[in-house]
Amino acid sequence: MSEWTPAKIRALVILLGVLIASLGIAFYRRGRAVEADLSISPPAPAAPLAKKQTPTAQIPAPSVPEQSQPIVVHVAGDVAKPGVYRLPPDARVEDAVKAAGGANESADVNSLNLAAPVQDGSRVYVPIKGETLPATSAQNSGSRHRHSSQHAAKFTHPGKESINVNTASADQLQRLPGVGPAMAARIVQYRKETGAFTDPEQLMEVSGIGPKKFARMKPFVRVRGPALQGAP
Repeated sequence: MSEWTPAKIRALVILLGVLIASLGIAFYRRGRAVEADLSISPPAPAAPLAKKQTPTAQIPAPSVPEQSQPIVVHVAGDVAKPGVYRLPPDARVEDAVKAAGGANESADVNSLNLAAPVQDGSRVYVPIKGETLPATSAQNSGSRHRHSSQHAAKFTHPGKESINVNTASADQLQRLPGVGPAMAARIVQYRKETGAFTDPEQLMEVSGIGPKKFARMKPFVRVRGPALQGAP
């Protein structure tokens, strides 16, 4: 067995030193690489892109038209059921007459413009045949008449003022106490249907004339002579 000389020992020490140094360098580099790997954190996952929302068009709710308010009309005169009625806003005179049950057989519907529109708060007056409408009634009911009837004052002087109920017009008959347009028209209609009055008391056969009303009329009633007497 060879002896360990000082030269051999130095060579061995140097060799071991180089080997240890090489191993140290290798471990050092490996450790740094591991530390570098550990220090690098994995990248955070990318946030998903927000989905672009398309604005929804706001469709307005369909507007509901307001229902037209009905109109209120007063139907008077020679109809089946005179009174106040509610009618559509586009109603005509014909609609108003129908709402009141229709015109009576004695009504003069030809004096009305049945196609005329009716206004809210107006009055539709249906005259009797032979009756002359006042201006206000003619305008409200769509009548063809556009002239006003100027009625003279009522009779107040018995024995001085009188009227022949057989020849007087509807306007002249209204000078009798208690006789208005409708009553005068009924008197005219009665004498057309039954003939001339032969006695003043025959007036009580006209609808609406009772003993009390006739008593007021009697001092001024005649069945012969001129239409008017002693009156302007």
